[in-house]
Amino acid sequence: MFQFILEKLRHLWFIYADIACGSYPLATIDTINEDGTTDTTSAIYLVVNGETEEHLELLEGFVVDLLNKKWNSYIRLKFYFEMLFFTIYFGLSIAVLIMKRLYFDYLNTEANCTDVTANYTILSERCKCAYLEATDSNRFIRLTIEIILLIYSILYLVKFCYELYIQKIHLYTQTLLFNPSKVIFILSLISYLLIVPLRFTCNHVGEDYLVVISIIFKSGYILYLGRGFRVITTFVYIIHRVIKTNFFRFVIIFIVFVIGFSQAFYVIYEFGQSSQIGLYDSPLEAIFDLFTMSLRDLGSAYVNLLSSDYNVIGRFFFLLLSIVVTLLLFNLLVAMMTHTYNLTTELKREWLRQWAKQVLTIEQNVSGKERLKQQKKYANTLNSGEKAFIVRWKMTDAEREDMKFYKSFFQSKIIENENCNTVKEIN
Repeated sequence: MFQFILEKLRHLWFIYADIACGSYPLATIDTINEDGTTDTTSAIYLVVNGETEEHLELLEGFVVDLLNKKWNSYIRLKFYFEMLFFTIYFGLSIAVLIMKRLYFDYLNTEANCTDVTANYTILSERCKCAYLEATDSNRFIRLTIEIILLIYSILYLVKFCYELYIQKIHLYTQTLLFNPSKVIFILSLISYLLIVPLRFTCNHVGEDYLVVISIIFKSGYILYLGRGFRVITTFVYIIHRVIKTNFFRFVIIFIVFVIGFSQAFYVIYEFGQSSQIGLYDSPLEAIFDLFTMSLRDLGSAYVNLLSSDYNVIGRFFFLLLSIVVTLLLFNLLVAMMTHTYNLTTELKREWLRQWAKQVLTIEQNVSGKERLKQQKKYANTLNSGEKAFIVRWKMTDAEREDMKFYKSFFQSKIIENENCNTVKEIN
């Protein structure tokens, strides 16, 4: 039906052999309104942001041609510039992280500013301002990169605030919902800016936490940019879909089992007078202890279980935990992810939809005046003042047969009209 409506809206200009040239009106079809704002009720916007397989079937012909024109006219340049901008930013972030680690090693070996505990090494209290008052030979290089990253973060936040100003809160919220990795990236920028007050207050522990959070969240922005490349755009969509559906369901089921088994092991270890020290000391700690135990070797936990007075029932719960959590639930997660992967790869045009979403997302980040300016690169203004998109295509056999029928029909009408005029002249 959608293709039928487009054909009815299409105006045919000329036909040469089997090549035809026509135009489609952009009103109600293109995502750019007359005033430059984004038309969320346009045909392309609804088709691209639809989530059903029926919407995928509409991504062909004129719709794809118009999206390609948008991409080649100005979207591609903006996308690659943003990709380059982020690559430099992410590379500098990794560099400063490595340099901070080297500086910590310097404090540990040469400055003697660390305290060693049973599980980790931290800065001593007398050297808590070591990040602020650096003494190593690379301090100026590291400080320069940190200042550059700070400027980068501010520029990114200004850019996102400008996008919010252009799109308004409703449309910008929808854009963020379509791109959750962009939300994570914004959190990473805020985390990096919060390092500044912690640096000047000598809170080195909080600074280390924010550095880790920032670098992890920054890496998520790669998923947002990856939708612009056909090679990985489908896998980016699979990751988003798995996290939103499969992984979320698995976490709910997993938490239910962990809470139940953790309280059982708390009773077995704590009231059974187990020799294990530092595990299952409280009901809340038991939850985290069981979670970490399910992710590592269970052999040591089983050995410590044998020293409990409740080792018989403990063995039963340990066996049940191994079967339900370690074997059943994790394999269930793998099966769910495999099912999602198979369903997605069967959709041959899914990569096209994800790429089209990236095109429209970048377009929405442009001001209204700039959109109208760029629209002139792929749109033509007719004598009536209406904007149209000119296309050329090779007619199908059915279209050629229709044109032959119309041609013969009009020729017969012309001949019939001429015959009628001749008869009148004779009379």
